Amino acid sequence: AFASCSSLSSLKIGKGVTEIGVGAFTTTALTSVTIPDNVIEIGSYAFRGCESLNSATIPVSVKTFGNDIFDGCAADLKISCECKSAAAEYAEKNGIATELTHDYSGISVVKPTYKDYGYTLHICSRCGDSYKTDPVDPIPLPDNPYGDVPLDAWYTAGVLYCTEKGYMSGTGTGTFSPGATLTRAMFVTILVKIDGADVSSYTGKPFKDVPTGKWYSKPVAWASAMGYAGGTGNGKFSPDAAMTRETLAQFFFNYSSKKGYDVSASADLSKFTDAMKISGWARPAMSWAVGSGLISGTSATTVSPKGSATRAQVAVIIMNYVEKIAVPAE
Repeated sequence: AFASCSSLSSLKIGKGVTEIGVGAFTTTALTSVTIPDNVIEIGSYAFRGCESLNSATIPVSVKTFGNDIFDGCAADLKISCECKSAAAEYAEKNGIATELTHDYSGISVVKPTYKDYGYTLHICSRCGDSYKTDPVDPIPLPDNPYGDVPLDAWYTAGVLYCTEKGYMSGTGTGTFSPGATLTRAMFVTILVKIDGADVSSYTGKPFKDVPTGKWYSKPVAWASAMGYAGGTGNGKFSPDAAMTRETLAQFFFNYSSKKGYDVSASADLSKFTDAMKISGWARPAMSWAVGSGLISGTSATTVSPKGSATRAQVAVIIMNYVEKIAVPAE
């Protein structure tokens, strides 16, 4: 159509065009070209020999590519396109540099680091490409006293933070046991430390399976009396039972509501394939916990509400809670 128009340096492709034919713009003086999203096919040799052509923007609408479309163009030619599009595949196959447009709006997770509070990792929902943003307010952490907590683990910052604050301690000489399950009794004891409450006067026996004189007796009585933690039914608290992720969300939701913290955040739980496994009583709390960033999915599509909360997971959640959520609402 315009082959060998040696003075043609610019063009505007109209909305009615759906195909750029074979050899349409060979050996022209074009320096850049933007293909509109009505074009679905670019024929062979379309821009062949355009020695000044150094940039081309190609939309996802283009599905069919001919041979040697950009053969003989500028050595620094770069194609701008969306990741995982046919244009991106074509450019990669033909060794052409690309400037990819990613969709980072769908997935972002907080990744704790050893010496900082953490950073947010933004992940492209289409191709998995990622970039991270540094924390606004890094929180220095103490030296690592645990031999079973690597310096580069996702939970290291949480473990050391909770250790420094006195919320959690090790399980032995130089160990933290990050993969061990946290029990319900352990959690209410941690909640007492977060609150700074004096539970010495709580001598009642609200649950038949919580005898007096145990290390967790008064914390359980306090948490129950304050409305922070409920039982498991039939007059039991089940102190040795594993703390599930949905129960963790519920207890934190109860505590936050009673303390006057902002609990207005919410998330669409339907994005998780196991959302139907969330107990009815826990759905508002899980929506808040996910929406506020307190709890993230165990994968991009699962939240594992019935899964047991490990000590590592709880440490990170506590760090997030104290630093981001435990602030009275204005």
